Amino acid sequence: MKFKSLTNCFQFTVLNPYNEGGWSTNEQYKLALNDELILKLALVHDLVEVYAGDTDGHGDKDKIAAKEKKEMRAFEMLKKEYGQFEQMLVAIEKYEKREVPEAQLVYLMDKVIPDINIHSSKSDYYRSRKVNFDGWKKWLLNKISITPLSPKLKPLMDEIISEIEDRSQDIFYKGG
Repeated sequence: MKFKSLTNCFQFTVLNPYNEGGWSTNEQYKLALNDELILKLALVHDLVEVYAGDTDGHGDKDKIAAKEKKEMRAFEMLKKEYGQFEQMLVAIEKYEKREVPEAQLVYLMDKVIPDINIHSSKSDYYRSRKVNFDGWKKWLLNKISITPLSPKLKPLMDEIISEIEDRSQDIFYKGG
């Protein structure tokens, strides 16, 4: 689990075949967000999963329901173990609250980068789970709507959804 989380953070901040990482997206789309904050949030966005484990957003419903409590306990463990690293803990809290556009951008990228990987690797992830494009879009919009999305990010989100829809025949289940 630690390797998966660290690999995700590295890909998120540095590597991405479609140039969709938070830092490059800020520059490419001229969002005028704080690059340093984006990088910090991208590096810590999955640290709680080191203790809580990753929860498949399209997997077992009981695990999805337990995710928030597991991650809260994991954050408490991080505070105990790394209490002296206050900036990291503040960044995790800022990411989890998603009140600033930088955190919302990182959150949005965290939700769509797996789809880019699924497309690139020709994985059957969504097909095997019988998730079609409309089901995925509903899931994404529900995740994003937890806090009001910054107006700066709405056009970007619409473009990402459109691009994923264009690739949907390669990614998603075709049934209803």
